[in-house]
Amino acid sequence: MTTMQRSLALGISAWKWVAPSRLIRLLANVRFAAAVVTALVVLGLVGVLVPQVPEAARVDSTTMGRWLDARDAAMGPVAGWLYRLGIFDIFHSAWMAAGLVLLAASVVACTARRFAPIWRNVRHPVKVVPDAYLDSAHYRFFAEGQAVDATVLEGVLRRHHYSVERWQASGVEWLFADRYPWAQLATFLSHAALVLLITAGLVTHFTGFTARLFVANGGSDPVFPMGHSPAINVAVTNATSQSDSGGSPAGSSADLSISKNGTLAKVCTVTVTQPCTYDGYRFRQAFYYPYGADLQVRDVATGRVLYRDAVPLTGSKPAPRLTVTDSSGQVVLDEALAFSGAVGGVEGTSVTIPGVAQPLWAGLATEASGGAARLVLFEGGNASDAIRLDLPLHGEAIAAGLRFGFTDLTASPDAPAPALPLPPGASAAVPPTLQLLTGGLGQSPQLPQLSVVGVGSEPFSLKQGETATVGGYEYTFLDQKPFVGVEVKKDRGELLVWIGSGMLVLGLCLTLWLPRRRLWAKVGQDGLRMAGQAPRTGNLRRELEALASEAAAPPVPHSH
Repeated sequence: MTTMQRSLALGISAWKWVAPSRLIRLLANVRFAAAVVTALVVLGLVGVLVPQVPEAARVDSTTMGRWLDARDAAMGPVAGWLYRLGIFDIFHSAWMAAGLVLLAASVVACTARRFAPIWRNVRHPVKVVPDAYLDSAHYRFFAEGQAVDATVLEGVLRRHHYSVERWQASGVEWLFADRYPWAQLATFLSHAALVLLITAGLVTHFTGFTARLFVANGGSDPVFPMGHSPAINVAVTNATSQSDSGGSPAGSSADLSISKNGTLAKVCTVTVTQPCTYDGYRFRQAFYYPYGADLQVRDVATGRVLYRDAVPLTGSKPAPRLTVTDSSGQVVLDEALAFSGAVGGVEGTSVTIPGVAQPLWAGLATEASGGAARLVLFEGGNASDAIRLDLPLHGEAIAAGLRFGFTDLTASPDAPAPALPLPPGASAAVPPTLQLLTGGLGQSPQLPQLSVVGVGSEPFSLKQGETATVGGYEYTFLDQKPFVGVEVKKDRGELLVWIGSGMLVLGLCLTLWLPRRRLWAKVGQDGLRMAGQAPRTGNLRRELEALASEAAAPPVPHSH
């Protein structure tokens, strides 16, 4: 056999294997369907057990990068492979979409194979049964020796919504009664609903539009990339958060101004559960994030504003609070510390304390085994009275006539600000970092304090509204600004979801509350014998007895 002949034979064999009839048999196979469902369950478990990409990371690429960095640190090199395979976003992955396609195909194939016999059973049911069936049916009733009028029995059955056919054979009256025969087709309604719901999910996945915006209060973002027509822009004019009596978050809302091609088109208020719609798009508040910093940079020489932007502080860094009091008990320093570098593997910063000749280095150290954090303070130089302190959390110590206390340790919001302009002639190996800290004693806890690291040789802190000048540039912390995650969605599968849900509910109601019931009755001189078919959920035996009793045929002792 030549190579071409072998290739042709192989192609024919492959076609036979995937021929429509064989493929339909595979899809309609119960074991195949069970395997697909099992695979989908496993994918769902993976989505529950493996950390998934958070909503905020879908909105902000910087947050996504930090989240992936955290996964790399926790899992090592395997994290990159898991991300590329879609494991970190399993519910939006190709694996889940493929599983749903196979499940829909399996349901369609199974339904198609069952349709013909069920339709035949509904349209042309078996009306004549042998005596042996009356004796052995699961639901049966005997009333031997009792005189029963077939006409009365027929009337009873019709009053109970049965359609009845009656005939005579060999001196015996036979009756066939059928109630709600069309209800048997409800199974196809339920199967079609399942397929429609899966199709809706796939339509949404492949053709739906979703944009997730991360917008500062008072700012705006475009829904589409530049050049798209129409150009839709979303501005957040007022974002608020409500708290309960205990101070816990109780809800949030955002006022949106939606513009189309530069013209204001709609103003609305959205929450997590109450979206607004415009031009077929649904706008919903996905989340509320309170930590953002509105920062301005101005060139002192020219007065020109070089930078004005709100930066979302989506990261987190530890911020130890250092309190220093003098011998009289007066507080000379009380502030949360933002780290600017590391010494000997310990992150820390330089702290200037009134009354101390030179700045101290303050660093946060932890045990290698992951023990409690300690605040380390030391003064440069080799003087015998140089400050050298190692404080546990809430610990205190006296040095140089001052009392030092490590009073608190909190996680403060932070984020890199790569777009922040550096003073002329300055350079940095890493982007500047912004960290939001709380104020010291005597300051309102709502009054924010922003630490800026990496702009000059030393970090500096700005209270809201304050300005610092570094190398000819003026840095102003204008305000703490919340950010709002706005989800913009056009779901072409939404209507299919509603239709499929309605079909599913209707199919279940028909199946459970209007089940099909078929009865065969033989009325002769020896009495009444009845048999029936119904779903196991219905008590047909009791109904047979009630029908016979109503037709004046009480059961004999050996009835079933």
